[in-house]
Amino acid sequence: MASDRDLVGSILAALIKQQSESYPSITEGEFPRSLRTGAEGGGALLISRKIDEDIDRLAVSLKATRPQTARNFGNEEWRILVRDLIGPALASTDLSKPVNVAASDILAAVSDGIEDHLAGLAGREYVFGTTLFANNNILPFKIGPVSIESRDSWLTRKVADGDIPDLIARRVRRVWSGGRKHAPLRKALDNLREKDIYNVIGPCAYVCSVSVKGFGRKAGLQAAATAARLALTCIALMCVPSSRALDGFRLRFDGPLFLQYPLHYSSGKIVLAGSRLKGSPFGPEINPTDWVTLLSDFQTVVFAAQAILEYFLHPQGISTRPVMLNTLLQSLLWFHEGCKEPDDLRAVVNFAASLDALGKGRKVGGILTMLEARLGIVRTDPINSNPGAPTFKAVVEDIYEDGRSRAIHGTNKKIGHDWERTRDLSETIARLALIACMEWTVANPTSNDPDDLKK
Repeated sequence: MASDRDLVGSILAALIKQQSESYPSITEGEFPRSLRTGAEGGGALLISRKIDEDIDRLAVSLKATRPQTARNFGNEEWRILVRDLIGPALASTDLSKPVNVAASDILAAVSDGIEDHLAGLAGREYVFGTTLFANNNILPFKIGPVSIESRDSWLTRKVADGDIPDLIARRVRRVWSGGRKHAPLRKALDNLREKDIYNVIGPCAYVCSVSVKGFGRKAGLQAAATAARLALTCIALMCVPSSRALDGFRLRFDGPLFLQYPLHYSSGKIVLAGSRLKGSPFGPEINPTDWVTLLSDFQTVVFAAQAILEYFLHPQGISTRPVMLNTLLQSLLWFHEGCKEPDDLRAVVNFAASLDALGKGRKVGGILTMLEARLGIVRTDPINSNPGAPTFKAVVEDIYEDGRSRAIHGTNKKIGHDWERTRDLSETIARLALIACMEWTVANPTSNDPDDLKK
């Protein structure tokens, strides 16, 4: 396998060779490829497909030798960074130098540029409009790096931080209070900044802000959006059923509500399509005093969520207990997906995956052992007091084996059957298990082994 210096040498040699080649032979009849040189006023180097492919291989290799970038940089974002660094280095190289010497200099310049870029990654605050509660008078609160506040509180904070000018804030407030949009501002940039606020927050009554440090722009956005969704999922854990609450806890970033129009025909009858709203416009209404009480009741769950989100948003995933937090993170992710999934069977698959994470992947036996330890149930007991109620063991087998495993492996013979009851049961069990495991983790701060959840 070619070393990084060999790859740069190959790129440089090909660049020298193409100096004597014609434009058609360099482009090979394809759309021309180029590198930015960083020269004042622009400038680019025309490159062949072979050079472009070698740069891509170099980017992969440079990222592989920096494992700390696996979490905080997407592959495409990294490739663009390497291209932007190698272009100026190639353009400023003395082509009369021996190729091996010049290649070492270019590689050093690219490596230094990468380190400077990584060291200079500033913290960013990503902002998402969110529906949350039906009322807009809940005081600001935080779940670790995620802040949730009414849009008026957010606007006041951003003005105080110096991020939004008073003039723009006053104009936005008038629109939010029902006034008409104003005439454009004199500065085009100010108009764009004002428009961004309307686009990002829209009609949402709340704002979810996520503080991220050490991430590339694209990877940071993806991580922040996931953290925002998980923070809303944590709030939904306080509600029964969680899926109904989470249906109203939406990020505007994930798309607006929309109407579904089903059209069907029946022989001899004229049927109009009608419509139904996909999703809920907001979550439940809650009195501010009741919300404070609810937060207090679920304080331990919030503490656990804070640790999970801080671990998730650490650019290198560093924590005093990364294995335990990683398990809870994945369980929470699958629970979120189960709540959001419109199809009942696929929701069962997601809730089963949430339980499987807490059972450390030990299938039905691991899940039941975890439930017995954390919820105090006995697997052979009936799940409720109704006559003929199935046992916990039978229900978990139905969720995990008939639902998850057979659906994933293509052996489920009940596709198209009604899975609503199984969905409701799997959500209830996953919710209770997740809450219990989060509470146990807070009460046992030295444990870093998910197997301890089964003891």
